[in-house]
Amino acid sequence: MKNIRREKLRYGIVMFLILSAACFFTESPMQAKDTAEYIAMYAYLPPLYPLFLRLLRILFGDAAFMYAAVFIQTIFAAWIVVYLSELLCDTFQTKRFIKFIIYMFLVLTYFKVDEHHPGCNLWILTEGLSYSLFYVFVYYSIIFLKEKTGMAFAKLSVAAAALMLCRTQFIVCFGMLVLYVVYLILKKEVQIKKAFYLAAGIVSGLIMVYAVQAGYEKIADKTNVIMF
Repeated sequence: MKNIRREKLRYGIVMFLILSAACFFTESPMQAKDTAEYIAMYAYLPPLYPLFLRLLRILFGDAAFMYAAVFIQTIFAAWIVVYLSELLCDTFQTKRFIKFIIYMFLVLTYFKVDEHHPGCNLWILTEGLSYSLFYVFVYYSIIFLKEKTGMAFAKLSVAAAALMLCRTQFIVCFGMLVLYVVYLILKKEVQIKKAFYLAAGIVSGLIMVYAVQAGYEKIADKTNVIMF
């Protein structure tokens, strides 16, 4: 067990260093035209990222909160890359070389192909969290389909809710939850009674999304609206 933890820690440090490498070649934290809108908490934005920045601004002040955001985003990215890679390797019983390829593939997805996006974890934009949250969703999807427990599904529902709160198009993840339940029913791997509990988990996740959205709208800047 200690050897496994030590190996994960080693990989995590390496992933963190790789994800941080772009800092030496770019100005970090990096901002785009949408960054000011997230900091100002415009009312039309998905709430998770503006609230994340507001919390960090309260804790670290105006001078340091964006650096704190980049640090947390990079730590989060390195953590989920390690855990998802380990899960995939354990699931498919891969060899050490393939394990390394999986690690590198996952970490390199954070680097976009154009020179303006050397590492999405370094940007003060929703991509800084949403990439990692999507991998969290994939991670708990695999866990749930392997274990088929209510706790695993609850964690999966929270991951789906967080994704939707970060970028609204990820509402498709709730559709994935429905497909998972239907698949397990058709395979006769869960009973109908348990399927109702799983459906309740999906509904609870959606309720959480709309509750956070309602709370955000009360404190957001309502003078800023999207003009179509």
